[in-house]
Amino acid sequence: MSKSKTKRTQRKTPVIKTPSPKTTEITTADAPANTSFSLSALGVRLITAWQWLGQHKVQLIVFFAALVVLFFRRPDALMNAQFWAEDAKWFSEAVNSGNSLMNFFHPYAGYFTSVQRLIAFIADFFPLSLSPLIYNLCALSVEALVLVYLWSDRVKFATKEMKVFLSFVLICLPYSEEIHANVTNAQWYLGMLVFLILFMDEPRHWLMKRIDNFLVLLGSLSGPFAIFLMPILIFDAIRKRRIPLNYYLIAFGAVVQVLCLHFTRPAAGDTNMGYSVTTFFQIIGGQVFGSGLFGYHSLSWFFHKPWIAPVVGLLGIQLLIYVLVKASWTLRYFIIFAAMLFAAALVSTLGTPPNMTWWYYFTTEAFGGRYYVMLHLAVFIALGWLVLTKVHVQLWLRAGAGIVLALAFLIGVPHDFEHRPYIDFTYKAYIRQYEQLKPGQSIAVPVNPGEFWHAGLTKR
Repeated sequence: MSKSKTKRTQRKTPVIKTPSPKTTEITTADAPANTSFSLSALGVRLITAWQWLGQHKVQLIVFFAALVVLFFRRPDALMNAQFWAEDAKWFSEAVNSGNSLMNFFHPYAGYFTSVQRLIAFIADFFPLSLSPLIYNLCALSVEALVLVYLWSDRVKFATKEMKVFLSFVLICLPYSEEIHANVTNAQWYLGMLVFLILFMDEPRHWLMKRIDNFLVLLGSLSGPFAIFLMPILIFDAIRKRRIPLNYYLIAFGAVVQVLCLHFTRPAAGDTNMGYSVTTFFQIIGGQVFGSGLFGYHSLSWFFHKPWIAPVVGLLGIQLLIYVLVKASWTLRYFIIFAAMLFAAALVSTLGTPPNMTWWYYFTTEAFGGRYYVMLHLAVFIALGWLVLTKVHVQLWLRAGAGIVLALAFLIGVPHDFEHRPYIDFTYKAYIRQYEQLKPGQSIAVPVNPGEFWHAGLTKR
């Protein structure tokens, strides 16, 4: 009996188990190991971040270099920041509503302006005295962001030479005074950025995909750009037999903006359009090709003789048609996109004064620079393509494009590089008055370009 008991005891001995590591409680002795684990994890993240910076150093350099150059085009945008035009609307509505998110659902001129509302929302978290500075910094950042995306490795439709050329054109573009460094017209640069994202290669990293999606959605809900991109994307989807997610986001934005235009756009007043073939070619020759290349100072020269602008316009249209036939699909799409935006501006107005036609405005100096900016860029790209392309182009045409670009860089860029400073309306003095108001009292803060433009603030 004793021997059998001993055998049973010996058999049971190996059954004793040690606690599983998963159930072991953390003790004070374990702290150094956990601390070292945390430090090693932090080190891995820092190394990953450093590697990311190394991979994107070109874009970072481009971003900050672009900001510096853009700053010198209008130094007062940051040194003595002022609002411009509809900036007053986004600002006053954000302040008066207590920065309500409902402002995002308020359309303006018949469509949603989400990028302007977003910047106004962000700026409201800062002191009111800094609001114009925040607005202008954000507007400049949107401009520089176009170049950041342009220099991405995902942009396969432009060579490095073309990227250098486009970078110079974008930051030195003549006749861009109206859209530079203000939130009101930041949507035009956002439209360029959205176009780039749509036709560049898709990113591999999930975070970059979400950033692209956000920017495309933001752009589709900021102005009418999604409406004019839709026919291009439908054709491109049929041609490629695939529909990326960003195409669906543009379609969503286009539907929303069309419905918004239909239900909220104010009815047009008395309008005399003033259509005529002669005026059309004057507008194209003077505003699009003439001042677009040689600066708004040159506009009077193109209108000096009645035949100059039409001849230039006719030659310019032939140039764009030639590039449409020869160039890549992406360049064709951009020319068509720019042309549609400009055509919409020619036929869309909320009314004109008596004895005045809508098309007459387009023949006056420095009117509606925002309407031409996409076509101005398309003209520069077309000329640059003729010079830099490896596609067979007749020598005289390539040389002619080079001469025109050289003249534009020697005349248009220097004359239009530095923009006129805004009028100093002593914004901070008005804000100090506003801060001394009692609840319910109001003040009108004048903004550029002056006259009837102001931000109406009511103390809460």
